[in-house]
Amino acid sequence: MSFTTAEIAARWARRAAMVNPEVRRTMRSLADLYLAASVKHMDADIYSKPEDVSSTGRKKWVRSRNLRAAERVVLTDDGAGFTLTNETVYASRRHEANKASYPYHVAPARTAHWRDETTVELRTRTAYALAAMNLRILRAGGS
Repeated sequence: MSFTTAEIAARWARRAAMVNPEVRRTMRSLADLYLAASVKHMDADIYSKPEDVSSTGRKKWVRSRNLRAAERVVLTDDGAGFTLTNETVYASRRHEANKASYPYHVAPARTAHWRDETTVELRTRTAYALAAMNLRILRAGGS
């Protein structure tokens, strides 16, 4: 099978035209997955545990669920990436607590590194999603 230069150029032009839409579609899909997994890990690490109580049986705090409600995903302007963010004042401190390199500590049972767990959980799925995106782009040029 042989192709002319014009045919090869046309195939690569079709592929090039698909790059931005496919990247944006894949990133939106991954962003949704990351947000759902992040909230799932927050629920498991933070909200599934009962509030601490004092010796008198009174709760030490009232659970607001603000941390969970503020978890968001922000796509980059070009749609080629995303970031999980949380505008809650204590979000970073709460996530980093009990890490060796971080000075803030909470009771060990309250450790919640939900973003790290999210990244580990979705590492393989992310790689497969990106590989599938690349194949869709390459196949768009035809054979």
